[in-house]
Amino acid sequence: MNEAMQSVSDAVRVWHVNLGRDAARFSTVTIVIGVLTVLLGLLCVAKARQTTKFTIQFVGWLLLLAAGLLAAVAIVLPVWVGFFGLLVCALLPGVVGLQFVTRPTMSAEVVTAIMATFYLIAGLLQCIVPFWLMHTGWQLAALNGVIDIILAIIVFRAMPAAGLYLIGLLIGINMIFNGIYLTGLGMMLR
Repeated sequence: MNEAMQSVSDAVRVWHVNLGRDAARFSTVTIVIGVLTVLLGLLCVAKARQTTKFTIQFVGWLLLLAAGLLAAVAIVLPVWVGFFGLLVCALLPGVVGLQFVTRPTMSAEVVTAIMATFYLIAGLLQCIVPFWLMHTGWQLAALNGVIDIILAIIVFRAMPAAGLYLIGLLIGINMIFNGIYLTGLGMMLR
């Protein structure tokens, strides 16, 4: 047991030394990727509607691919026991994927409404459940629930226009913060 712990400790020491040697190279690459991610995030925010449409269509093509693969598996199965079950399982992603590809704007509105509904339900649960449990930090959980409810109301009130840009806006904001993180990490590695 002691030998195993020693070998793990030695491996960590070697990894730390190698990381220290290559930190300058890693930091430059990380900073460049971080800055590019921030710039791409800003572009996504500026072109939120196009980002939303692209994202919905991309997901649609992935769903169509999944439906095609499920249908192919059903056809090539040597035993036809699960044939109809697999075809039914391929039907839902196929229909949703086709809808996403052919009608991305309407699909984005539906996805946005589902997101707002999720925030509303999650917010209500986060407001109610902490009062029953009274665990440590229940006030923060309830506050988070109130924020989720407010977010859901804002999205519902902004519908259907919110459906056209919200997904792209959220993707852009996420990319900006990921880029800031990567840039900061790169600077810390110097």
